[in-house]
Amino acid sequence: MKKEEIVMGLYAMRLQGKNRVAQERNNTVDRAVELINQLDEPEQTDTNVGLSKPVIPQFVADYIEQSKKDNDSINQVFAFIDDKENKDLWHWLFPSMYEEKRANQEVFMRAWLYGYEVEKEKLYVVHLPTNLEDDLVVLDARGVIWKDTFPSKYKMTEQQIKDIDERYWAFAEEVTE
Repeated sequence: MKKEEIVMGLYAMRLQGKNRVAQERNNTVDRAVELINQLDEPEQTDTNVGLSKPVIPQFVADYIEQSKKDNDSINQVFAFIDDKENKDLWHWLFPSMYEEKRANQEVFMRAWLYGYEVEKEKLYVVHLPTNLEDDLVVLDARGVIWKDTFPSKYKMTEQQIKDIDERYWAFAEEVTE
């Protein structure tokens, strides 16, 4: 609640009239408004002060959005994570190393409370080997193989490549922009 909203609420409590009860109430309201106007902005004491929004993978963002849409409490959010149904989320939140586990859980909590930015997925081009020196053979997102001189237009995520065929991943090269 903002100071202005509190002040407006207090002014709404003022009484009409000149009797002693109305005067005492109105004096109290006026004094309360004076004190409120003297207040500094609230100090930010949470751990998010000065930090940018946490950056999380898309699957974590999707889970947070669905949980909030379902009005789940934070307790329910952690209780509902299943290592079979949400394998990627499970491994992200609960990796084998203790320090990493805690770090990702803290990132999740900050994202839940303060908002987040979605991690930009790395993009790759699949360059397939060929016998001809001058030919550049690439794979597109539909699994079609092309001979092309501009392979950067065939960018895909790791998951897109693996969805076509896991064996293509061995030929993937990260695109640097």
